[in-house]
Amino acid sequence: TRIDVPLLAFQGCEDQYASAAQLERIAARVSAPCRTALLDVCRHIPHREARAATLELIDGFLREHGFSPCRGGVRAKK
Repeated sequence: TRIDVPLLAFQGCEDQYASAAQLERIAARVSAPCRTALLDVCRHIPHREARAATLELIDGFLREHGFSPCRGGVRAKK
């Protein structure tokens, strides 16, 4: 399967089920812009274990690709 839209892939640096090498392989196989990140002091559940960092990462990624936050979701900038 070919991914041709911007991709954000991230996990905790202490993830017990995944490795940084997996993020590297994802980035190497995606033809679209891809950002990967390892979150400090986080294991397998970033949205619970590193909530602020997760939200900041997602927000930055969406803004970088032309989306802005809105109440109840995300909308494309006009």
